[in-house]
Amino acid sequence: MKKGFTLAEVLITLGIIGIVAALTLPSLIANYRKNVAETHIKRVVSTLNEAFKFAQLDYGEAEYWELSGSPDFIKKYLMPYVPGSSFINESNMGAIKVETYDGKSSFALSGGWSSGFKLKTGEVIGVQTADPAAPDFIGHQLKILLQENKYKRYISGKDYFVLYFNPKRGVVDNISTWGEHWNVDCSKALHDSHEYNQCVTSGGHSAMCAMIIQCNGWNIPDDYPIRF
Repeated sequence: MKKGFTLAEVLITLGIIGIVAALTLPSLIANYRKNVAETHIKRVVSTLNEAFKFAQLDYGEAEYWELSGSPDFIKKYLMPYVPGSSFINESNMGAIKVETYDGKSSFALSGGWSSGFKLKTGEVIGVQTADPAAPDFIGHQLKILLQENKYKRYISGKDYFVLYFNPKRGVVDNISTWGEHWNVDCSKALHDSHEYNQCVTSGGHSAMCAMIIQCNGWNIPDDYPIRF
């Protein structure tokens, strides 16, 4: 006699496989998306650090750079040191809309009259310059869109982050500077539920999302408040 599986046994096995796949697939997809986001964030930080470092070799300490508006700042101090990048004017930047994770508000990427540029790897960076002599100066705002997508729906803290470049420091490590403006250090940012809420809600600031990630070594923590 030939031995084999009955139809019932085959269907039961397929059913079990389907259940296991249904339970594990969402987690696998979320982890993949999180890893992709981490890769984009780290690449942007590294690219900006290198660009500002080389710009200072040509133009001296960033504290003494001329600030004549976002387009000139981008074309003089950034794009020449980022091969393959392309300029994005204020109008086109304004066409990119970002939503808060709680869905209660949205805003244009060109807020603050900022132009931007696109890396050859797809990330978009908007630049809003400020006057370092201003008493409330906390750095030039760098608005990071990790990657354009066909749905044109971008979520703050997931697709969009804010970094700061402080010319008095000359490096892109100024998320902590903004945190200090709020009296927040890394130990608090990583463990205080209020700060996590600042990342998620429309009443918060996307810079806090970036600070949470930076404080974890530019890796998205397991308890990050926004799901991927």
